[in-house]
Amino acid sequence: MKKIFSKGQVSSYDVLIALIIFLLMFVVLRQLPMSNLAVAIDDFTYSEMRIYSGQAFDSILKTNGYPIDWDVNNVEIIGLAQRANIIDEEKVIQFLQLDYNNAKEALALNKYDFNLSINSVDDSKDFSFGVNVPSDKEIIVIERVIYYGGEANAILKVFK
Repeated sequence: MKKIFSKGQVSSYDVLIALIIFLLMFVVLRQLPMSNLAVAIDDFTYSEMRIYSGQAFDSILKTNGYPIDWDVNNVEIIGLAQRANIIDEEKVIQFLQLDYNNAKEALALNKYDFNLSINSVDDSKDFSFGVNVPSDKEIIVIERVIYYGGEANAILKVFK
């Protein structure tokens, strides 16, 4: 009489079940990172846009720009301030004469579009510079109270 030892023997059903489980796990795990990657890219883009917006707005409202006496022909960094949050009217005049693409470059917003508006309390010195903001885009909006011949609101909208 022959003895058959079952240790170490694998039936074909066990292999088939293991293969099915492996393939199901492979398909499920393969799909998860793809959906998470799209969300991560959107989050990164939004965070990057928020950082660049804040830096550009700080440059506009808190610095003189570079060079300090910049004009449309030599601007490297745009700054409209005499002092932090106090706007120099001469720099605003120069700013409004800038080409939009040159302004984007000088604000380090090359990858984005923007619109800057300043609204004075008495509406005497209101201006807007940039492109119209589309309604179907994700927009970063930053608003600050400034002094521009009186109290005013500065609003920067950045979008892609």
